[in-house]
Amino acid sequence: MTSPITYNFGQISDVATAIGTYQGHMDGALQDLYTQFTQLFAADWQGAAGQACDEARQKWNQGANEIKDALMRVGVKLGASADRMQQVDRAIAAGM
Repeated sequence: MTSPITYNFGQISDVATAIGTYQGHMDGALQDLYTQFTQLFAADWQGAAGQACDEARQKWNQGANEIKDALMRVGVKLGASADRMQQVDRAIAAGM
């Protein structure tokens, strides 16, 4: 016989919320890091060096956006899964 599956709906919801919170913190930390980098190096760069820095920032932003989008999708799906599991739990309890 297999072990029963148990869910802690509160913890699942907490993790989904934490993912969204982390996403916001990550965005702020990355922006702070890039601002510091710009102040140290890129503000004075002209010509090809400045253009290369701008291109690197665009790639940086694209990668960061992909990570944030992935985190958002995971958080949304996790929250929706918790809701569905709770609905099934209620339906089973109502049928008993």
